Amino acid sequence: MTKRKIIIVLTFFILTSINAQNGSITVYLKDSNVVKIPLEQIDKISFSKKGKIERIVILGSSTAAGKGPSSIDSSWVNRFRRYAEKVNLLNKVINLAVSGYTTYHIMPDGFVPTKKNRPLPSKGHNITKALELNPTSIIINLPSNDAFFKYSVDEQIANYKVILKKAKEQNVPVWITTTQPRNNNSDSTMTKELITMRDSTYSLCGNHTIDFWTTLATEKGKINPKYDSGDGIHLNDAGHKILFERVVVKGIIQ
Repeated sequence: MTKRKIIIVLTFFILTSINAQNGSITVYLKDSNVVKIPLEQIDKISFSKKGKIERIVILGSSTAAGKGPSSIDSSWVNRFRRYAEKVNLLNKVINLAVSGYTTYHIMPDGFVPTKKNRPLPSKGHNITKALELNPTSIIINLPSNDAFFKYSVDEQIANYKVILKKAKEQNVPVWITTTQPRNNNSDSTMTKELITMRDSTYSLCGNHTIDFWTTLATEKGKINPKYDSGDGIHLNDAGHKILFERVVVKGIIQ
């Protein structure tokens, strides 16, 4: 195929140009990102009425990183990635989640905890990095590690307020998932903390809260056996499917 360059002019200037060569096209986006698309998939490229291409960054811990399902392809993030690309092949989901992370790990660069024995922000996997990636939205999924390490609900909410402020400064909307049930605790204290944090997340984020608790938890706040991966911490394939569906219904991708 002869190399050719096509200049695209859209009302919202989402694309700057497209190069077509050797059976694929290279799309140069306004935010300096580059996407290569096979020509046979060109019909999957679409634009919303506002000409918006979604670029969603995920921050979180092991659940978002894909632990629990029989295959990482069945994780809620990878299900969501496939859904996003089905809506528009140019949509992108970037996963910065790392197992074991807490709200402290995703705090902005330079943040110093006021309490002792708290982790410093993890550069490359925190809100600073997420915002550097020019996201259209950010989703945060931190199910239970803060409670496990006995970080108070007040600490978690204070951390989220700092994170939300940083995102607001760049006009980036943030969705935060609720806590999730967890079984491996010797008493009911952690379960109570998880429930309190669940409710506090709704108070803080309102409609930008994603429900990762209902159906997945028993009345006692443990993981519903139907959705337990077997370790009492993470959800199985069916559980991740529910998480995925809860994210989709929020309409983050139009």
